[in-house]
Amino acid sequence: MNLYFVLLFAKDRAAKVPPLPFKRLLRVIVISVWMLLIYRIYGLNKAMDRLKSIRCKDPVRIKNPLAEFLFARRVMVWSQFVVSLLNAGKIDSFLRSLSLCASLKKLGIPAQMVLGEKSDDHVIENLHVWVELRQIPLNESWEVEWHFREIKRIPERFDVH
Repeated sequence: MNLYFVLLFAKDRAAKVPPLPFKRLLRVIVISVWMLLIYRIYGLNKAMDRLKSIRCKDPVRIKNPLAEFLFARRVMVWSQFVVSLLNAGKIDSFLRSLSLCASLKKLGIPAQMVLGEKSDDHVIENLHVWVELRQIPLNESWEVEWHFREIKRIPERFDVH
């Protein structure tokens, strides 16, 4: 949680957000569309297998963990934009997380997709999926871990990138 507190209090002083070059932006868009098509055509299991098999040939090299997190948030904006364009009105946490995790893995950022089960009576959904970067939720608030019990991580380990 140290990185999360740095994010809260550092503002712009700790790290500048690295730019997202056009070539990498295109890669994010293509991989997002590709993963959504695989999910629609072949289903959940094939999409998860493809997510596990994504490799990066030209990784983003960001040394500062805060800058890496902020860069991943920038990627998230574009990834979720593509998902919302292609799935008008039918977006769920799985599609958003699948697209984001695939995009980050393709850029060489060690992201994991986490599947959680409801552990709190105040939560409406029974299952929820989010993406974590170095154990910190990226596309959810950090309280998500309080309301959902982790069932599975994909990939299971960080070194599978």
